[in-house]
Amino acid sequence: MANLRRKQRGQALIIIFLGTLLIGGAMGGSGVFHTGQQVGELRERISNGVGDPLRREAAQRTIDALEDDVKAYARERTAVEKDAFAVLENHGSKRSDMEAVFARADALNGKARETFLARREELRSRVNTEEWALLWAPGQEESIEAFKRYGEKQGN
Repeated sequence: MANLRRKQRGQALIIIFLGTLLIGGAMGGSGVFHTGQQVGELRERISNGVGDPLRREAAQRTIDALEDDVKAYARERTAVEKDAFAVLENHGSKRSDMEAVFARADALNGKARETFLARREELRSRVNTEEWALLWAPGQEESIEAFKRYGEKQGN
């Protein structure tokens, strides 16, 4: 019985740790820049909404760079997670071993946030004000459906 409880506590710690890693990821949000839009949709909006071909190409290059950054951070995050599991599986590991993994995860998340903000500002500098608004504006149908769902949640 005591052994089962010990295993359950270990599993709970693993779940908590992974949740911390995943929630802490600045670039792992829902869609690009945490907008819910996927990269393909944003690329299409850039293609259709940015009038000047040079600015359009520059904006597309920024999205390419962002995708490369996300892939690189995913590889680094996988390495941190692998090391975390190794520490958790080693019953002889000390608190300092786990704190070192947490410090790496925090540094990675901080670096990802800085990159995320830099790419956002880079994209913002590539388009004019109207194009920027067009990139993030929800579609008309999307807006109406969101409003209806909000009303349903409020009981109206």
